[in-house]
Amino acid sequence: MTKTAEISREDSVETKPQLPDGWRREQLGNVCDIRMGETLIAKDLTGDGIPVFSANTSVEPWVFTSHGRLKFNQSSVVVGARGSIGFPRWPNLPAWTATQTTIVLTCRDSEALIPEWLLRALQRVDFKGMTAQQAIPMMTVGDLELFEIPLPPPTEQKRIAGILKEQMAAVERACRSAEAQLQAAEALPAALLRRAFNGEL
Repeated sequence: MTKTAEISREDSVETKPQLPDGWRREQLGNVCDIRMGETLIAKDLTGDGIPVFSANTSVEPWVFTSHGRLKFNQSSVVVGARGSIGFPRWPNLPAWTATQTTIVLTCRDSEALIPEWLLRALQRVDFKGMTAQQAIPMMTVGDLELFEIPLPPPTEQKRIAGILKEQMAAVERACRSAEAQLQAAEALPAALLRRAFNGEL
């Protein structure tokens, strides 16, 4: 092998950061049962029953069905796998299902891998980068089975997940406040013009 080939090969190898003591890297296929959601047709979407999640960016259910054959629970996380790739969500509901445009990851042992840690680990993944070369973005179960996540001890997962939950809630509150301020600022010119033409200035 030439020196140039050695250098380019070494440059292309991604170095992984060292993990804290007690942490390990684990492939998702070793700690989760991973499967595609189910095919639901129009007559299955009854408007009642259990929530159905689809490949979209909403944390709310897409529809409801009383004909779902697959049922998931609080130990499962859903990820968009067709069209809208990524956007992991943890429904945290006693019963729900998902469409064939998603992949559902169920923690095999929710004491060893808590669902909220799985959610946060998946939120760090560049799903668009994984599917950037595809004309129609899609992700497979096999893609996720081989994907590695950092896995701290369960007590550390819970501690970090709790901190992240608080910080994400603070970010959400700040976003809502900024949105309200933006709406008020956008309404201001119209209000000023109205006052000007009513002779109130």
